[in-house]
Amino acid sequence: MHVVKTGDYVVYPCKSDRLVYIGIISGDYERANSEDEDAYLNRRPVTWLTPNGVPRNNFSQVALYEIGAYITLFEIKKTAGDFLNAVGIEYQATINKDPIVELQEQELEQEEIPDDETVTKVINETAKYSTEDFIIRRLHQHLNGYQFEEFVAHLLECMGYVARVTQRSGDGGVDVIAHKDTLGFEPPIIKVQCKKTLTSNGLPEINQLLGTLEDGEYALFVNLGSYSNQAKSKATNKSRLRLIDGKEIVELIYRYYEDFKPQYRALIPLKQVFIPDIGD
Repeated sequence: MHVVKTGDYVVYPCKSDRLVYIGIISGDYERANSEDEDAYLNRRPVTWLTPNGVPRNNFSQVALYEIGAYITLFEIKKTAGDFLNAVGIEYQATINKDPIVELQEQELEQEEIPDDETVTKVINETAKYSTEDFIIRRLHQHLNGYQFEEFVAHLLECMGYVARVTQRSGDGGVDVIAHKDTLGFEPPIIKVQCKKTLTSNGLPEINQLLGTLEDGEYALFVNLGSYSNQAKSKATNKSRLRLIDGKEIVELIYRYYEDFKPQYRALIPLKQVFIPDIGD
């Protein structure tokens, strides 16, 4: 209400599509209708400069660390330039001695040490998103398109499927074919399209894959980014279509990491870490 001003920049790291949105506060504080129980009552209007989002991989790991533990609103101090540069704004650090900000800093210095539950929550959020960023960055930077298809095939094999990568050209949009039986004659047969993109995939790519299906066949689309709302809606209403985004790839890697071949464990070196398990 008091510190944020019209014209300030705002950064929103979205959990659902793993994109970063950057905008400008475009109006004064508003109080929403309190009768709407699901609404965020305290609001500031924002004009989004990146309506389609910016892939997290475009930012430095330090910048991703700073926005990784977001629980509520906070000021980005160390890496503000990373986000402003993403929208073509040259950043120059300035010293702002706003009385309200100074007062908040004094109050923070006098606060008690956070309780264990709060510390654990921050550690969880930071570790979760920094590890996700690390894994997706490694896959994107160290694998070409065909190698990524081989990785997806290996992941499917760890899940209990027999998988083979198709020829590099003339595959009609099908990169991997997976099935449960050894020879691949028994349904269901899964046709997989792999995209090593960090942006959002839409309906045209999805429909291309669906156009290859015959009786007893299913479509699986895998990418490191996210999907448009239209694509998600299509998957919801199409029983033979499944979409896997970067976030779910990471979750599958966690689940089947112990079964990975040495080459993929070397590609994505992970170590199990224990943290306090306090509360729900």
